[in-house]
Amino acid sequence: MTFLLAVVSVVGLGAMVFLRNWRASLARWALAIGGSLWLGLLLSFYASLYFRHQPDPNRQGSWLVLAVFVTIWIGDTAAMLAGMRYGRHRFFSGISPKKTVEGAIAEVLVSLVFFSIAGPFLGVGFPHNVLLGLLIGIAAELGDLVESQAKRTAGVKDASQLIPGHGGVLDRIDSLLPVGALVYYYLTFLHLA
Repeated sequence: MTFLLAVVSVVGLGAMVFLRNWRASLARWALAIGGSLWLGLLLSFYASLYFRHQPDPNRQGSWLVLAVFVTIWIGDTAAMLAGMRYGRHRFFSGISPKKTVEGAIAEVLVSLVFFSIAGPFLGVGFPHNVLLGLLIGIAAELGDLVESQAKRTAGVKDASQLIPGHGGVLDRIDSLLPVGALVYYYLTFLHLA
């Protein structure tokens, strides 16, 4: 059942990136319902990743969650730096005007390299470490785009003012959201880590 909910959430909200001209009332309703599911359901997959290894004398679950977080964060940082330095071609400029193709490529490549190195220490060997690194980079970018589109649809610039200069709490975790479910199901279905 959670798999179905995860798929519906990811696909439904992911499709929002490509839609235009939603009616305001429908968009607000969908954002309220979808946003609640998106946040609650998808963040819960990090707990599922952690608890896959209980009892966990080697803290394998902790290290796995940390490695996924670090992969996302360094990928996001690489995207920002590469976009600022080399960004020439806009990437979904109607959704997120500062995003560039060069930044998106940097995010995916850095995520791929980092998780390719970290994966074997977590019991995720070749080729799964490489593929997961690639998928983490792509899913993190998708999470950021979905959150940006949700803000555009709702007519807000920043998701909150709790973290000044950073666009709000959702802007700090948007990339984390789809990745937890992706990594959990990848590892579970293939009986890895």
